Amino acid sequence: MKLTEKIMENYAKRSYEKLRILQPHVKTKGLYEQNGRYFILCEDKDVKGFVKTNQTVSEIFDREIRTFGCPIKMVEEVPVDAVLINERTDDEIISLAGNPLNIVELNKQLALLIPNSFPKFWIDYNNETGNTDIFLEKMPSPEEEETFKDKIKSLTAVISPIKFHLDAEVEKRFPSETHDPLSITVSNHASNSFSKILLDKWEEDEQLWSDSKHILFKEIDSEEQKTSTNSTCLINGQFSEAQNIRNYLTLFDEIQIVIPLEYSYKEFLKSLDVTEIDLLKLLELNKVKLIFPHSIQRYKKSLLENAVSINPANVILSRELAHKTVLDLKRRNPLVFLPTSTDEKQEILSDLYFLATEVSDPLEQKWIHQLTDDLANTWSHMHELLAIRGAMGTFNVGLGPIINSALKSFTGKDYFLEIMQASNSIEWAAANHAVLCPVGPLARNEERLAYLYSGVREGWNLEIETSPNIATDAILTIAQYVPVIELAQTFTSTEIQRFRQLIVDVTHNKSSEEINAAIQDFNDNVKRFEKNKNRIDTWDVKGVTLDTGLEVANSAIPFAGFFTKQIGRILQHKGANNKKIGEIVDRVQSKIYRTSPNVILVSKMRDKVKDIL
Repeated sequence: MKLTEKIMENYAKRSYEKLRILQPHVKTKGLYEQNGRYFILCEDKDVKGFVKTNQTVSEIFDREIRTFGCPIKMVEEVPVDAVLINERTDDEIISLAGNPLNIVELNKQLALLIPNSFPKFWIDYNNETGNTDIFLEKMPSPEEEETFKDKIKSLTAVISPIKFHLDAEVEKRFPSETHDPLSITVSNHASNSFSKILLDKWEEDEQLWSDSKHILFKEIDSEEQKTSTNSTCLINGQFSEAQNIRNYLTLFDEIQIVIPLEYSYKEFLKSLDVTEIDLLKLLELNKVKLIFPHSIQRYKKSLLENAVSINPANVILSRELAHKTVLDLKRRNPLVFLPTSTDEKQEILSDLYFLATEVSDPLEQKWIHQLTDDLANTWSHMHELLAIRGAMGTFNVGLGPIINSALKSFTGKDYFLEIMQASNSIEWAAANHAVLCPVGPLARNEERLAYLYSGVREGWNLEIETSPNIATDAILTIAQYVPVIELAQTFTSTEIQRFRQLIVDVTHNKSSEEINAAIQDFNDNVKRFEKNKNRIDTWDVKGVTLDTGLEVANSAIPFAGFFTKQIGRILQHKGANNKKIGEIVDRVQSKIYRTSPNVILVSKMRDKVKDIL
């Protein structure tokens, strides 16, 4: 088989998989090939499409689903001599084997499979000769040649003659930073200006994802992530806004900071009221962790270099963050991860589609249709988005799309963009066992959405579960002129835990006198650092207790559990014979209540100045 024919076969397989997921109500019976043309056998190619009901499924397939240039079509009869083709395995799907990647992304994914000790390279297909051309800065050894051939086959599912070419300027073939702002650059394409210690950290980040991705997406209970007894908060600084860092140091043992891109980094430091030297010192003291969800080349290089040289363990790059987030979402949103095969996914989506047609309530019907569409889009793109975008691709597998479908169905309002932006902060905080401190333009969205992630009442009616919580307006914080390193070293974990215990205590029926006494005790500690007794910054603090809050566990259920429970309720009411949906509902409910994902803690903070008399 020629190179182009094998590539087209892979494109045909991918097109067939997407059809089964995105138009699950179509009864497909296999993928066939005859003389380089491909056919999808199905009973009902001219039925109305799912979502776009003004078009037939065959029209939608040809215009939107079929990989461009692939000679494939839907038929109700296949040619007599056509041969049935095997579909991709689950491992091949996870590895993107045969995905129609553009040449840039193909090179990036291949670079993740090739040891960095190998010569820098660039791969290209030569359609005229039928060869796969590999350009290298120096010619490979025989062992390296075999590794190249093996990895190319595993990623592309293509076997073709490979030609190696010497190209001392191979780096000029690498993509510019503007190719795709969300695509994660690979260390193999890094310039020589990066230090060895940063490149080592970069490679470790890539290796973690390569080693773990197959386990992540198999139906295996993930190991419980170890949690620290120290209090931790997360600040998403992507919009260059935050509170004075001294405020966070009085409330948390560790501050996790999502660093903004280089162009807004200085503005962000200003909002924290801290210098880069102080920030790096806090990193050295294990008071902060720095998180870089975008590609490394989009951040201030000197900050990354210094941070990794000082405390590499407290620097989190994009793929590690993606790994942690998926681990947490497997417990928080198991519906996305429980079905592993294309067969099972299509069966579940098809059952949901037909269940919606049996429901009499128009709002419930709309909700189930929207949920089906969101699941289909997630399953169709999840592996590619995570592999290419790292942490910037985790929204697709999170609760955000499902929450939006519920809100859109029952209220008619589409909050997709707002939820997409806010859910990253929430899911990254949850993955790192941190309190989310909403800041910037998304603060209000993050606060409201985080409560919905954490749990909804049994009789949910678009209400947000916010109990237990605390709202105070007289908690003192450290004034900005107190030296930040002195504060970090002197304001001990004992004082921090004392105040955090106050927040817990308030949720357990303490009297107002006891609350005031606890706040006063905390304020006395703060005043030790304050030189100007007449002007004190104060915070309004709102929080939801995490692990100690039994009230949440008793009065609310995780959102993923809620919507699967509603599906189960509809099934019981209809008496419908949707066996696969019933099975998946039971599995999701069992997994949620066995693992009990933590409620997400939100600490809403607002600076203001008051006179203390």
